[in-house]
Amino acid sequence: MKNSEYNAMYNKYHTSLLNFVKSKINENGVAEEIVNDVFLKAFEHLSIYKVELSTLNTWLHFIAKNKIIDYLRMKKLETISVDETGKEVFQFKGTMNANDKIEGEEITTAINNAVSGLTGSQKDVAELYFFDQKKLTEIAEILDIPLNSVKVTLMRAKALLQEKLTNVYESCH
Repeated sequence: MKNSEYNAMYNKYHTSLLNFVKSKINENGVAEEIVNDVFLKAFEHLSIYKVELSTLNTWLHFIAKNKIIDYLRMKKLETISVDETGKEVFQFKGTMNANDKIEGEEITTAINNAVSGLTGSQKDVAELYFFDQKKLTEIAEILDIPLNSVKVTLMRAKALLQEKLTNVYESCH
């Protein structure tokens, strides 16, 4: 896509998308960031856009809706902060006491250890899926492997992670 086409699309749909996102999220900076993410995703995946299935406006709003859902899910469930050592720590929203924070750090460590204990493609797929929040099709593109291979690898990685994390959970309780 040429720069002029990119700019034309951005100019044509930006205001509409921004108003849509602002109607769901009442934070201007976050709304603008989500809209920018929508355009980035759309431009990255323009080659798979099917004109016969929906208008470009509908497709962009669909992407925006999914980005909004992702944002709200992350905002509701957890925040990520950095501890004294510079490591990311998941903190679940709500009232937290010192024990909850320690347990949250232990969970984060257990998850990171479980994923790093995976090998080869299972580790790569799990990191892209869980930490980078990539979709299966994106993972297939990044790793240059068939989509079905990604699905099977992720299924096996999930089973191993569930086993490892169940053992960790049972030993703590």
